Amino acid sequence: MTGVLRGDNVDGGAFGCWARDADDSPTYLVGGSATPEGVLPPGGIAACWHQIGNAGLTATAHAGGWVTLWATSRGMIRLTGPSSRWGVVGEVPVRRRARFGCGYAAWEASYAGGLLVRRRVGSPCDDTPVLRVDVEIANPDGRLAVAYEEDWVVEPTVLLVGALMSPHLPPPPGASLTHRLAWHATYGLSAVVRALTTAARSVASARLVGPPRFDADRRAVWSAPRHPPRPALGPAWVDRSLPTLVVASLDEDVPCEGGGSALRLRVGDVGRGRTERLAFAVALADDPGDVDALIDRARQADPAASARSWGSLAVLDTGGRAPALERETAWHAAYLVGAQQPDAYFGHRYVSQGSAYAFVHGLQGAPRDYAIFSVPLTLIDPAGARHLLQVMMRMTKPSGSVLYAHTGRGQCTAGGVHAAPTDLPIFFLWALTEYVWATGDRALLDQPVPFYPAEDRATATPRDRVAQAFHYLRDRVGRGPHGLLRVGSGDWADPISAMVVDRRAFHEHGESGFNTAFAVYVLPRAARLIAESHPIDAAEMVALAGELRRAMQNTWQGEWFLRGYDGRGGPLGERHLFLDGQVWPLIAGIGDDAQRARLVSAIGDRNDDPSPIGATILDRPHPVRFGMLAPGWDCNGGVWAAINALLAWGYALHDPARAWRLLEKQSLAGHARAYPNVWFGIWSGPDAYNAWFGSRPGETFVQPATPMQEYPVMNANAHAGPLLALMRVLGLEATEQGMVVQPREVPVRWSLTTPVGTFSGGPPR
Repeated sequence: MTGVLRGDNVDGGAFGCWARDADDSPTYLVGGSATPEGVLPPGGIAACWHQIGNAGLTATAHAGGWVTLWATSRGMIRLTGPSSRWGVVGEVPVRRRARFGCGYAAWEASYAGGLLVRRRVGSPCDDTPVLRVDVEIANPDGRLAVAYEEDWVVEPTVLLVGALMSPHLPPPPGASLTHRLAWHATYGLSAVVRALTTAARSVASARLVGPPRFDADRRAVWSAPRHPPRPALGPAWVDRSLPTLVVASLDEDVPCEGGGSALRLRVGDVGRGRTERLAFAVALADDPGDVDALIDRARQADPAASARSWGSLAVLDTGGRAPALERETAWHAAYLVGAQQPDAYFGHRYVSQGSAYAFVHGLQGAPRDYAIFSVPLTLIDPAGARHLLQVMMRMTKPSGSVLYAHTGRGQCTAGGVHAAPTDLPIFFLWALTEYVWATGDRALLDQPVPFYPAEDRATATPRDRVAQAFHYLRDRVGRGPHGLLRVGSGDWADPISAMVVDRRAFHEHGESGFNTAFAVYVLPRAARLIAESHPIDAAEMVALAGELRRAMQNTWQGEWFLRGYDGRGGPLGERHLFLDGQVWPLIAGIGDDAQRARLVSAIGDRNDDPSPIGATILDRPHPVRFGMLAPGWDCNGGVWAAINALLAWGYALHDPARAWRLLEKQSLAGHARAYPNVWFGIWSGPDAYNAWFGSRPGETFVQPATPMQEYPVMNANAHAGPLLALMRVLGLEATEQGMVVQPREVPVRWSLTTPVGTFSGGPPR
């Protein structure tokens, strides 16, 4: 069951090592049962977790042996947790080892007398909401017959959306008295709000399930939801309905019995000198009538074939010249595809951003992240990318504004941040153009899609929405006195308005260099989607891009471009190099060759070279209102996966050697080498790490809203960002003729194989 492991025992940090399975897929061998020194979650190394779900079921596997299941289509509801157990009845293992693979996790439990149990839990590489559990029990000698038990404890917790979820933290070292007082007040408030949210979640989670029942005919134990799913009549903040959860034995010739207060199946007996192989299905079904089909799907599944499917979503071959990039390409693709979740209201699936946003806040989004995810997803799961675009369009109002987030069952919300960030229409135009050009799916452009809310029955085709997004940017967002697009309530950096003196003036009159440079790149490309259907709009989009290019060029400071203007006439980013304000000028080719060369040099000297894991978003900390962002944390200097992906792309167009070095630095291997004692950043991570110049470098941020350190893995940016960077550094670009390999200077011959096709390039042989 475990297969042959071939070790390439590097880049595993202090907590284990990487290896290769018999099918050549990467797997991470978690270190022994002792807790090593380092940054670990409460519960030590046993509590570390890994994603094993698919597009129909969200699940995490913990090194200690338990699996956490989530119901997600009607809001985030945690179903199971560490109370679940498995193993030989009446026996305690003397040692347990774990390993994490693409789409699965496996454990090995050793008992006294040579008794050995191997267990593997994995999901099919599709949207079937089922896990298959395969168990091998070896009872070589010294034992009478033993019985094996699968025990899944259902303890539902509804994650009602929480706005401020951080506990109280001590202020950063060296803080002034004023800063300390503001810090204590801010985090004191967030701690109170979190306590109230936790209490509300407890009330909402009461009495969601009844006692389990054993179905002898199906050899299965069923949960009994008191609120079965009903038709989704509209968006809802809270939907307490649960799917049916079933644990079934797949072995008809093995004795099986159920019992207890949990979903418990006991099978056996395994006699002395025998080896028994068992299989189980764990299924989630909105309709109980689907259970038999799900059990059959698990029975027919081939665990080895499923693992190969997960591991072959993106296969990079450099002839062994870049082993970490080869390993991580397959790994990131499996994580990105597996992070998809269905939504009962939208009727489509999306890639959950995950991490603390989803699993602590109970919040999904934002559409800017969906756009970033959709670009690499177009290569490895085009259908998933299409679903993401549908969700983005269904989160758009008839006015053209795109809503920031959603929770519960399709309930769109500002998320306590801002109602309509001005960058979201630009991100939509980018994602749509990338998808249509890469796939050739122009039929999508003429299919009506509902606005939000769908009950209003207003629709528009994606082609019309391109023109609408342009009108929204030109007429609703508009431009400030310096000719840049206005920032409105905010752009990519959610806390950007906390970095100016007058927040109100910034929202009303402030200007965004990020939006402006991004639009310079996107508008002419998106215009080609509607050149025939909306020729006047298409021409005006190109003209506006030209005007914005000139306005952005005027913000050149000698080494970098301004981040924008503060709404009172003052520049933002005159003394600080804001990395997010520089990536799109590099990609869009703003400024002359000499200016862009100087910009690359400045980014390298100030943001990139001093950092061991990727460029920091600021060259040094910036003043932040109330001091709520610690220096080097979050947008006050953190290392962001999304922005580093765009920087690698920009580097590739101007300094290919830097681009390749950045690929290696921002990799999981790079983080494991730099910070081996931090458990995250080895097989998954957050969207931002703390900077080298801040406290707790290499870890992740906590700010009043978001305790990222509490759920620092399974952020989809940590996986989509490196894939996007790899595509662009290798020269993979979407054009009107399809996906092509543009000439790029890279140090290795390479080929990349995905479900879409095989691409290759590199220096001449």
